Amino acid sequence: MQLASSIRTWIVLLIIIGLFSGCSGRKKWEDVQADVAWAKIQKYYKKKRYLDAIDHLEIFLINHSGAPMMDSAQFYIAECHYNLKEYIISASEYEKLYMQFPQSPLAEQAEYKLGMSYYELSPKYSLDQRFTEQAISAFQLYIEDFPETDGVKDAVEMIDVCRNKIARKAYENGRLYQKVKEFHAAGIYFNNVLDNFYDTIYAPMSLYQRAEMHVANDEYSEAIEDYSVFLDKYGEHDWSVKALKALNRAREKAKKTKVEE
Repeated sequence: MQLASSIRTWIVLLIIIGLFSGCSGRKKWEDVQADVAWAKIQKYYKKKRYLDAIDHLEIFLINHSGAPMMDSAQFYIAECHYNLKEYIISASEYEKLYMQFPQSPLAEQAEYKLGMSYYELSPKYSLDQRFTEQAISAFQLYIEDFPETDGVKDAVEMIDVCRNKIARKAYENGRLYQKVKEFHAAGIYFNNVLDNFYDTIYAPMSLYQRAEMHVANDEYSEAIEDYSVFLDKYGEHDWSVKALKALNRAREKAKKTKVEE
């Protein structure tokens, strides 16, 4: 009986020792596992195996929430989706990064790539421009948050591209109504460009077409004013020569109309 009791005691001690050593070993393995897992993720990403990288990154975020590369993991998730052209998801993941890690050095890139994600979703000018507007908002936010960075110039250029696309839609809509002689509706679109997109290439074109619309309505004084403004503001424009000729014709018609009255 005494022998059996001693054996049982040793067995219990061995089990306890094993448990403690196991916990200690497991803790060390977890510390190492973060680095090992991260290295594996890097390999997947470099080989453009983005789906595999995403799977491992999501597991990494769950298992290693205290790891110092958490912001990088979130950024790489967004990058993987962007490279897979899954722009709606990438936009969400970039936004998640700079919301959760605002002090991260990757926050700047995340805000810029948020704008690029929306830009990539932006369709041709004739379709709904909701994503184009979201891209503008994202790039404006980037400029406000990081005004001293090199990316500001690129953000400004992207805003210009987006604004020109929206302006083109308004301009082309105005032209459609103008061609069917729905001048009131056409004027709404041309005025929209002139009021809200005055810095785009469609502003001078809208002003010229509005002047043409006034001529078609026998509104010569308004036409003369628009042609004159066009020549003052856009003297170097490709349409300046025909604008001058149109201005002279409008003046002649105005004089003729006044004489007839």
